[in-house]
Amino acid sequence: MTTRSARALSPSQSELDLALDLAASAAGTDMPVALIGDVPTLLREVALSIHRDSARRRRPCVVVDAAQVAGLPVALFGEARYLQGDDVEPHVATTAGALERASGGTLVLENVDQLPLTVQSALLRVLDTRVVYREGAVLGAVVDLRIVSTTSHDLGRLVASGAFRADLFHRLTGFPIWIAPPEDRSGRPSPLWMTVPCVSRGVADVTSLPAARRSAGIHPILAGEGGLS
Repeated sequence: MTTRSARALSPSQSELDLALDLAASAAGTDMPVALIGDVPTLLREVALSIHRDSARRRRPCVVVDAAQVAGLPVALFGEARYLQGDDVEPHVATTAGALERASGGTLVLENVDQLPLTVQSALLRVLDTRVVYREGAVLGAVVDLRIVSTTSHDLGRLVASGAFRADLFHRLTGFPIWIAPPEDRSGRPSPLWMTVPCVSRGVADVTSLPAARRSAGIHPILAGEGGLS
């Protein structure tokens, strides 16, 4: 799938064009991107297009849905189990998590608002240190990854309520992109869009961001055809 098919998923052509302009601009950077909207298939489509248009496109793109994956800590961080049977020597069974498998490429973290606080803290440590420790492991692995997160919730309000860590919020929302749902086509800024802070400013109103991107002469860039590497 490409950004061309993403355009067909929304009845609001102008708003989707604007979102794709921003996504194309984000793809040219290595900033973490937060996609906010109410259409999960569209959010995933745009997230994958950002990877395909980025310098990381030849590296893995791993998708994890925080709302659907059972055993989320192991799915993200991996696992190291020390096994010992009656007739075998002790050995370690290890499984790489999504953070390791996405190293060099992109991790698409869907429904990021569903991350438990304990997982949020562990993810923040990875972003700060660039080292992943598998569950139960002593030694860590160095990783290099970019995170594109998606959510249908107002993360700013979740931070205010204590349900989402403020420091992780700022690490994940370096480049926020609001993708309006079909029923919100009035052209007015959404309350959700307005309450997602811009990290560089540290303020709550980022409604001028689209205009700033337009004035910079950014135009849509269609992702190339083909699957992910």
